[in-house]
Amino acid sequence: MTDREQAPFSAEKLRSKILVFCGKGGVGKTTAATAVSNHLAQHGASVLLVSFDPAHSVQDRLKGVHYESARLQTLEFNASTELESFKEKWLETIEYVAEHGTFFERQDVQELFSLSFPGMDEMLAFLYLGRAIEELNEGAYDTICIDTAPTGHLLTLLKAEETLLRWFSTFGSLLGKEEEMFARFGNRGNSAQKYQSGASIQIEQQIHDIQQTGEWLHRKAEFVLVSQAAPIVVDETIRLWLQLSEQKFIVQSCIVNDFPRHEEGCSLCHSNFVEANTEAERLMSALGADLSFFIQASGAADKGEFVENYVSHLLGPLDHSAERKSAAVQKKQVHDSRDDRVELCHRQLFLSVGKGGVGKTSWAAAIAVALAQSEAGPSVLVISTDPAHSLGDRFGVALGKKPQTLEFEFSSASVDAMEVDPAQELASLRQSLGRHIEEAFGEKLNGSSFSLRHDQEAILSLLELTPPGLDELMALLVLSDAFEQGSYDAIVVDSAPSGHLVRLLSMPEIIEDWLKTIFSILLKYKNIFSSLGLNKELFLLKRRVRALRELIQDPTRCGAIMVTRATDMCLEECRDLHKNLQKLGTAVSGLLINQVRHRDSCNICDDMFKSESQIIDAYLQEFAPLQPKVVHSIYRKDCEPKTSKECFLIEKLVDLIEIQGGHKG
Repeated sequence: MTDREQAPFSAEKLRSKILVFCGKGGVGKTTAATAVSNHLAQHGASVLLVSFDPAHSVQDRLKGVHYESARLQTLEFNASTELESFKEKWLETIEYVAEHGTFFERQDVQELFSLSFPGMDEMLAFLYLGRAIEELNEGAYDTICIDTAPTGHLLTLLKAEETLLRWFSTFGSLLGKEEEMFARFGNRGNSAQKYQSGASIQIEQQIHDIQQTGEWLHRKAEFVLVSQAAPIVVDETIRLWLQLSEQKFIVQSCIVNDFPRHEEGCSLCHSNFVEANTEAERLMSALGADLSFFIQASGAADKGEFVENYVSHLLGPLDHSAERKSAAVQKKQVHDSRDDRVELCHRQLFLSVGKGGVGKTSWAAAIAVALAQSEAGPSVLVISTDPAHSLGDRFGVALGKKPQTLEFEFSSASVDAMEVDPAQELASLRQSLGRHIEEAFGEKLNGSSFSLRHDQEAILSLLELTPPGLDELMALLVLSDAFEQGSYDAIVVDSAPSGHLVRLLSMPEIIEDWLKTIFSILLKYKNIFSSLGLNKELFLLKRRVRALRELIQDPTRCGAIMVTRATDMCLEECRDLHKNLQKLGTAVSGLLINQVRHRDSCNICDDMFKSESQIIDAYLQEFAPLQPKVVHSIYRKDCEPKTSKECFLIEKLVDLIEIQGGHKG
């Protein structure tokens, strides 16, 4: 590394900027955002630290830490509270738009507005961010630091500008009906006079504010990539950097977090260090010479000390000579993770769930292979519903929206795998509903007035306003369809991180409420919505959603496997996730404490094992009914296995899994 890569963050350099800490779940975004925010506050800057991750952990990270509360303000964004404020601000305007721009009545809009809005989190976050940046410009803060949700949901937030502009532009265009009526009948011959309602003015102002927020983000925001020197994390970091670059966002620095320390004579440390060194070099090469890299060593046992001193512990160059010096280390005997058997009762549907970065994807892949090679030999599909797919990376193949059959060197079994494209699933539904709406209006438009044409355009426009998040539900509907069609005996889901998974699993109930209200509106306007095709399409959607809801709430068919790690933050999030799954009626059938260090390998490993042991004891006590399994770190021996690099970990995890019961045909 060169000197330019070792330049520390400075309060002066970052004044009047927005720092956006982003990356894969579990890489340390919250730690980095919290530590840098506190560091800047201690150097005299006034800082707003905002968390947009639904599974907030900023306050957990600040526990026991001395921070500059006078200059550091923290906010864990609450989408539910923000939604209520949004409704309060816009209900009257939307009612006006519906009443004057469509044939709907105020009561119809009130019924729809009283429902939960699926997937509004990122849109509301974007609107809040706009207000925060405005306060930054007015001098309320010197800097805003943002702890983002994992990659896929960050990208959804950044695309919220486009979605919101489409929303409010549609609302504005719906008022064209009223403006045309005024132009024809209300201006009494004064062609220069143009009518504009208060609602139209409010909508125009909101469109301006949204565009301004987008400009500010491109001009003021600096995206800080947070990564780790592990293959699957590096792959996702590179993809994120490319997408941010394509959208012309500023990316100038990358923190490579949790870089392994190593001690002479420890084969585990040496193995981890060699792989990390290789992956760090690959990351630096891919991201180019324009970025500054900061390497943070692992091993800080005290959380409070780690946060408070994080910035001062950002290290400079990698010691590339260490790899060569460690080439001839003397190995010690380590605990063999094969002793930790993971027994799983057969289910039709397995959900691999947990905080980002704990190993959900690896375990989802391994469970799928273990199911396929069990005695019953069922047909198995493993599917990713995480917007930032990494399932293909774990298998070492490029996956798409259609199932692809995978075979393995280490197993005679095969599995189908896919990374579903939620946006395309939703687009197909919209197109189908659009055709039925055009059919419903078709005959009535012959010889009709412009009013009905406006109404058709209004309905088609509103159809395009489906909030983000519904596309993820469409991804899950693929699962219930597969079961109904008898395509697979078992399906394993690599899910999104905890906060977004909970939102996703709650959507069937939300959508059923939406459909119930929509059906009542269709019945009210049955003279217009007389198309059998439209009603059939909506009834089919309702049946699919209900089937999905019944599936994920049936403990004999569906089980969630919680994957976690032995850290305080993971323990806290595991508690919250378990409670939320219980509320949603989804059975938790197992708990895997992943990537635990071996003891007595070396002093570093032993210290980390002792620290983890206290947290493991808490897991064993609090989650005793789930019979938690401790899974030790798996690493490569010096002799290269026959299995490909990507599938090596899957092979080792499959060896740990024992499937009880199974498909009887």
